[in-house]
Amino acid sequence: MRLLPRPTTLSERGGKALYSNGDGIGDLNGIRAKLDYLKDLSADVLWLSPIYRSPLADMGYDTSNYCDIDPRYGTFADWDNLIKMHDRGMKLM
Repeated sequence: MRLLPRPTTLSERGGKALYSNGDGIGDLNGIRAKLDYLKDLSADVLWLSPIYRSPLADMGYDTSNYCDIDPRYGTFADWDNLIKMHDRGMKLM
């Protein structure tokens, strides 16, 4: 079984790198806004850093609620819009 197309270019995008509202904290909408750019760079797969609620004592890996998106990064509606990246032939990890 082949899970990813070959060759695959993986791009790690922490939520802090791409922001949409000018606050300097990357968010889901900021990533979504740059999908075409990332695709042009041949990125097929995006690896996101944690976006769950967290006290951020360990860069977000110290999750306090696995069932909620941290409001600093967006909402479930933002998430739903981001995963439409599959329509571009891109994967999310």
